[in-house]
Amino acid sequence: MSGSPNQGRAEGGAAGGAKIRAEGVATDPTVRHTDGRIDRTAAATTELRQPLPLRCGLILPNRLAKAAMTERLSGTDYAPNALHEALYRRWAAPLPGDSGAAIGLQITGNMLVDPRNLESGGNIVPLWQGAAPQTNPASARAVREGMQAALQRMAAAAKSGGAQAWVQLSQAGRQCSRFNTARPVAPSAVGLSKLGLFARPRALRSEELPGIVEAFARTARIVVDAGFDGVQVHAAHGYLLSQFLSPITNRRTDAYGGALENRARLLLAVVDAVREAIGPGRALAVKLNSADFQRGGFAEGEAMQVAGWLDAAGIDLLEISGGSYERLAFFDGKAKGGADAPVRASSRAREAYFMAFAEQLRQQVSVPLMLTGGFRTAEGMGHALRSGAVHVVGVARPMLLDPAWGAKALAGQAPALDMPRISVGLRQADDLAEAGYWDHQVERVARGLEPVPDFGSWAGLMHITKREAGKGLAKRFARKRNMPWPPER
Repeated sequence: MSGSPNQGRAEGGAAGGAKIRAEGVATDPTVRHTDGRIDRTAAATTELRQPLPLRCGLILPNRLAKAAMTERLSGTDYAPNALHEALYRRWAAPLPGDSGAAIGLQITGNMLVDPRNLESGGNIVPLWQGAAPQTNPASARAVREGMQAALQRMAAAAKSGGAQAWVQLSQAGRQCSRFNTARPVAPSAVGLSKLGLFARPRALRSEELPGIVEAFARTARIVVDAGFDGVQVHAAHGYLLSQFLSPITNRRTDAYGGALENRARLLLAVVDAVREAIGPGRALAVKLNSADFQRGGFAEGEAMQVAGWLDAAGIDLLEISGGSYERLAFFDGKAKGGADAPVRASSRAREAYFMAFAEQLRQQVSVPLMLTGGFRTAEGMGHALRSGAVHVVGVARPMLLDPAWGAKALAGQAPALDMPRISVGLRQADDLAEAGYWDHQVERVARGLEPVPDFGSWAGLMHITKREAGKGLAKRFARKRNMPWPPER
């Protein structure tokens, strides 16, 4: 693996039996002025700047993470490019005169483990070896070498400010649009209703599941060999591993369906295989839904049980989220397309969408928890850390409206942000318009331009439609229809 395995490592790492405290920040960060007034911004900054040792022995330099956001920037080579490097280097940059890391942890947008089932036509697929790797081994070798070099450059950019850099790994399952495939796969043949953009999936055969586990493990090894410090397995937001967890999308009658322990079987197998692939000294995280907010779906009690199993499996960090494409709790903390919003008023007031669940979960597990969604001020993040329930706070969209927002938060200079409300007046299209709005900001930040907060809702809808159609169809035609997967190495 490139880079020193001891860089940013706790004394007595995983092999030495390091103990990880379950509490939040370790000291009283209260800061008072001479007249007795409490400076809550300074207190929050103190909390955010505290390092966090992980079970694997690595140390996060502070408690602020850039959470995963899909970048949609790769081309038909499925590889990172100069835009990815510029984007992550910009987020990594500390403020002038600040010697500390601007962000403690950068988690990439989801890199997919299968080019046939993409979340977006702009996804990176580290396993890609060309359309015919078995029949053209020389070409496949050149593609692998180019991919590894591109990943190395992206990892270096993400770590350039002193942060840890982890790759989020995913398989889209049924949440793969018609632009990318005419026949996605899923636990069961349960379709996704969204403006007709998603084809009805076919149910995965039981003999295909070991190949999915292998693809996660091999992808994880590739990215840590390229210099990334760890990986996050995406088991939230309705992607394949989340689909297996939910009784709505998993109607199987074999060993992977029915009881919760069966529905969690694939996720736990992926976690075990990834740990074996990356070794004990690299970070392994999981992103898990607190619930999918659908009647009869994956519920909070089940999430707590799965979290307990993941804790026992020895993961280093558990990120809490919620929702799916049908119930987008991770946009604005609201479940669009359904009844009541899943976010409690008390959690919204504290800026953390899933804080109430994190507080309950803290009583059940010892693994450090990361909470993403709703944070808009240093004070809100400091409150979450001070509660003892949360160890890492994640921000995403604020970093698109102000790429230096994370560095400013650590310096006590971050402005409170109001997120734009994106709507074209059509419920089924609003989610796409919102995705297009934020994707436009990603591209501008990557190109070194300033964000455009007043980019319109209809402009967002047109942007995402054009982008996904162009990139998705280009990649679809660049690969062979019946290519074997995963390829041999």
